[in-house]
Amino acid sequence: MISKTESPKPDQSILILGAGQLAQMLCDAGARMNLACHVVFSSQQEPAVRVANRAYLASEWSYSQTAEDHITTFESEFFPLEKLTCQRSGEIQPSREIMDLLRKKIGQKEILSRLEIPTSNYQVLESSDFDLESMLRKNLSILKWDFGGYDGKGNLFLSERTSREEIGEFFKGAKERNSLVFAEEKIPFVKELAVQGARNKNGEFCLYPVVESVQENGICRIVKCSRSEQNSPCYKSILEDLTKLLDELNYVGLLAIELFLLEDGRYFVNEMAPRVHNSGHYT
Repeated sequence: MISKTESPKPDQSILILGAGQLAQMLCDAGARMNLACHVVFSSQQEPAVRVANRAYLASEWSYSQTAEDHITTFESEFFPLEKLTCQRSGEIQPSREIMDLLRKKIGQKEILSRLEIPTSNYQVLESSDFDLESMLRKNLSILKWDFGGYDGKGNLFLSERTSREEIGEFFKGAKERNSLVFAEEKIPFVKELAVQGARNKNGEFCLYPVVESVQENGICRIVKCSRSEQNSPCYKSILEDLTKLLDELNYVGLLAIELFLLEDGRYFVNEMAPRVHNSGHYT
């Protein structure tokens, strides 16, 4: 454990599971709010280690060590949830159960479908020995890992030229991550959008503007926010859907959704992130 001087005495302690760039920004924001931010890290080189009030090495850390009055939150949905089995009075926001559900893309799809929030068609695949020609006819031309994919990783775009070897390697990568594989409809979008919303234990909301997310090789490089479009029917509908998600899940914390905008003004939710998100990096 790495400790640092905590002065003045903080109003609240926050434990962040993860220590990357997002955790670093949480620590910076927390310091301005007189919050003591502690992080759990895997490598001494992770950026939040040098700015956190305390930093715990993940391989040596146990949740039972953490102070009872801590509020615990996530920087990454890939944090091993089995480390959070200790029965304690401290709060985890979002909850372990919600994180376990939303960190899997098929779970996200099921929730979106149940709430009648538009999302692309998909089909869970049992093995790599599927009918490629049939998938392409149905426009199910993107393979995705259910769990473990990020920044463009865990996606495979299908075509007539895709080899069985490529598909086999993709399924092998999923198996190594204990992940299912599903085929998803390709959406002819003109823009990628994103929005974030926060909800507290009392059911109060804070919704952020809908932004355009400009991607390069699956990584968000630019975020554009248009004030004039915030009152458009499309953007208002997106915020209504985000509010519905937060309410229906009894969500506590910050939730981000990424969307595809079509030329005709319709939109489809692509993915959710149950944590702070790079589309909120306003400068």
